[in-house]
Amino acid sequence: MPLRWKISSGYPLVRKRRCAMKHLANRREVQWNLPALISGAVLVVLVVVNASVQPGYFSSFNLTSVLTGALPLILIAAGQFFVILTGGIDLSVGAVATVANVVAAVMMKSGVASTVSITVLVVAIGLACGLLNGLGVVLGRIQPLLVTLATMSIFEGVALLVLPTPGGVVPTGFSTVLTGTTAAVVILIGLVAGWVWFQRTPLALQLMAVGSDEAAAQMNGMNVPFVKVAAYVLSGGFASLCGLYLAAQISSGDPTIGLPYTLLSIAAVVIGGARLAGGKGTLWGVVAGGFILSMLNSLIFFLGVSSYYKDLVQGLILLVAVAITTYRGVRLKYFTL
Repeated sequence: MPLRWKISSGYPLVRKRRCAMKHLANRREVQWNLPALISGAVLVVLVVVNASVQPGYFSSFNLTSVLTGALPLILIAAGQFFVILTGGIDLSVGAVATVANVVAAVMMKSGVASTVSITVLVVAIGLACGLLNGLGVVLGRIQPLLVTLATMSIFEGVALLVLPTPGGVVPTGFSTVLTGTTAAVVILIGLVAGWVWFQRTPLALQLMAVGSDEAAAQMNGMNVPFVKVAAYVLSGGFASLCGLYLAAQISSGDPTIGLPYTLLSIAAVVIGGARLAGGKGTLWGVVAGGFILSMLNSLIFFLGVSSYYKDLVQGLILLVAVAITTYRGVRLKYFTL
């Protein structure tokens, strides 16, 4: 349902913004809808099925593997989520993750100073890539699909220039720390805690407002161009974190490693209950969607099913998720927090 606000035209602009934010804050509620219920149910079913066919599924080693296997997708999908929340889409996230991966593999050396400085540099590169996407959408007034499709090709070319073939190496300490159970849990908790804080900020409300009804958001004094650019910058930043984590996992670089994550990130967001048209979704759903896809891959691999069927199943799940999120006739009522 589009968000619209009645605000007296005689109010100062600042008053308008405050009224709009207050109205949105009052609408903070838990929306138990069909997509969210289905994604939660699918996650539970996958856990049960995996546990029944894989001996020792709940062992500490296997749970660590599940967590670390899903984390790169969750990170990159979190960034994609912010863009989709505004009604846009970012097809360059996989390429940005690839650039981050190869830069880390080529430039990172042993030692705390090198590790920290290159990590900061890689994240800055991701933010810059997101800024380029955002400016292309806002200033160029070009459809996000076309802008990010173009930058995807550019970033892929940059990755190949930096590292034409798989190679390079990251410090052993970097890989050991990031791929351990403690680090994975801390990262996941950080994501959840960050979302709890972020959804109470004006920017979070503005992202949802722009995705729900851009014209209404503009009329109520919101800086829509800034909000859109911020979404793409966040997307680029999270994509670079995904690339860094992938570098830690394989201890090297690969100029094609991030490409599969482009569509998977969209799938995780949609499976988690977010609406492709924007304005609706939660990071909880994104995390659930990431685990669903990761555990599905694990199950298919364990059963020895061909990778072709894996792609088929993922495509069917995405198709069903999109169909459910666009079907607006079946919804349960809202429950206020």
